[in-house]
Amino acid sequence: MVNAKKSGTKRKWLIKGGVGSALFGFGLCCLLESGFLKHGDSPTIYWVAAGTASLIIVLSGLNILIDAVRLRIQMDE
Repeated sequence: MVNAKKSGTKRKWLIKGGVGSALFGFGLCCLLESGFLKHGDSPTIYWVAAGTASLIIVLSGLNILIDAVRLRIQMDE
């Protein structure tokens, strides 16, 4: 029973680590793009909306990564 629980935790850790890393990187790329929009000729609403959405994506990815670290600590115990 312990081995099955550890296997499920490892699967969750791998998935959350991958998804969190992907979201974090994608959000940073979107944040950079919103900076380019700001300094270009785009209307204010476009770069504000893009920046807000990208910050939401970055923080979501960071939260998922932190949860993956928590799972890793749980696996090591």
